[in-house]
Amino acid sequence: MPLTRDFKETIRDRVRRDPKFRQELLREGLEAMLAGDIAVAKTVPITVMGYHCERCGHEWIPRGEPNMEPKTCPKCKSPYWDRARKMSYEDFSGRIKATLVRTARPMTWTEIRTAAALPQLYPNNLWVHRLERDISLIRHRSSDGVILWQLKPEGEPLHAQTHSATIPLGTPTSRKKSTLE
Repeated sequence: MPLTRDFKETIRDRVRRDPKFRQELLREGLEAMLAGDIAVAKTVPITVMGYHCERCGHEWIPRGEPNMEPKTCPKCKSPYWDRARKMSYEDFSGRIKATLVRTARPMTWTEIRTAAALPQLYPNNLWVHRLERDISLIRHRSSDGVILWQLKPEGEPLHAQTHSATIPLGTPTSRKKSTLE
């Protein structure tokens, strides 16, 4: 009988927090396997709890106390092993350029973010202005108010519009303005 996902999650959570339960479950699974009862052995989840360094990618199984989180990664010795590095401008611009080249069509920020697997919910405005200079990024507003991103085609001046139905950024649209605008 297949186990439901909820039951599996319940067992995993208990294995994480209860060392005695973890040992009994492992013992039961190993005894069933040694006795030749493969069907029972397959139903007993045996999970090895380990850690993954977000900095260098190293994975390891901890020694000693299972409930204590390690202070540093054993390979790179970073105390920030559980935090991902912040993205650099070079990585950001490379991902955006590769995505726009690969699709070869104007895209919204959400489409770019999804295709390039970027963690930012919104783009960094300073980096976007640098992208306009560095990779010849063009942003323009479509007739329905959506901002589209694309790379400048080769041989075309930077200020030329690439789509006849676009409105340059900063041009008033039919939307209601706030008091700060």
